[in-house]
Amino acid sequence: MAFQPGHKKIPGSGMKKGQKISETAENRQFNRQIFLPLVDEAAQTLLDVMRDTQAPHTARIAAANSILDRALGKPRQEVEHSGDAAQPLEIMIRHFSDEVPNSVVSTELDDQPRII
Repeated sequence: MAFQPGHKKIPGSGMKKGQKISETAENRQFNRQIFLPLVDEAAQTLLDVMRDTQAPHTARIAAANSILDRALGKPRQEVEHSGDAAQPLEIMIRHFSDEVPNSVVSTELDDQPRII
């Protein structure tokens, strides 16, 4: 049941203070036990969608990409650096808000980036 405004939350429900969301080895093992038997069926579903000429193109492309990613691995995103390789790469981060950032990062050529 979703939370309804004006109603109290159930005691003991929700995350505990300081609790972190993480995927533990135990969780991964549990997920494998549940989903491993479904791998063949899921792969067949992707193949069926990809080969279905009546399916929307977006669904067929998504299925094909999913198959390629699993078979070949996801392609890496290449970044081109057109400047002098001996000089450090300057990274500029812009804040898209009306507020002024609390700190500014300095990137002097002879120094490592630092917060000032």
